[in-house]
Amino acid sequence: MRLLIAKGEATITNLSTRFQLRQRNPVSGRMLPSPMPEPMQANLDRAQALLAEEFLGVTTDGRVVPGLYQLQKTGLSIDPIKNAANTFLASLNAEQKDAASFDVVNIAWRQWSNIHPFLMRHGAFLDELSPAQRDNAMALLKESLSPKGYQTARDIMRLNEFILELTGKTDEYGEWLYWMSLMGTPSSDEPWGWR
Repeated sequence: MRLLIAKGEATITNLSTRFQLRQRNPVSGRMLPSPMPEPMQANLDRAQALLAEEFLGVTTDGRVVPGLYQLQKTGLSIDPIKNAANTFLASLNAEQKDAASFDVVNIAWRQWSNIHPFLMRHGAFLDELSPAQRDNAMALLKESLSPKGYQTARDIMRLNEFILELTGKTDEYGEWLYWMSLMGTPSSDEPWGWR
């Protein structure tokens, strides 16, 4: 809607007919497309080639800057995060736990894609978990983020559900169309993480 004020009079114009969802070929966010569209296959091939290279980190010129970031104690306990991770893992059956658990040095750390189609996904698929298991996954998220960060993450997930309601495209959208992975064993003093 647009409000136009001219010569002391207000006119409301409905512009909603100008806005619509863009039309594109649907690609599943839940499973690997088969056959994979050529541009996606090219991107995946390029990613696999890069993953075969030694990991240096983020650089500006391909050279590591020693000591750029130093690990420091924050004085904050990570026990609530560790406990939430262990609770989540304990709620999974053997197959789900196997899908969600990786060594801390596993290449899965680097196998991640934020584009919509299903590429390089791994972990426990939240949509296939029970409500209690999803609650445990969200508890881990909540313990790891600030209240504002957690609210933002959940709002994005709910927006994905809203897009599903608008489009009816269950293969592409949904509140629980996310995966949870843990790298390493949750610990208070050894490296580990989640995604």
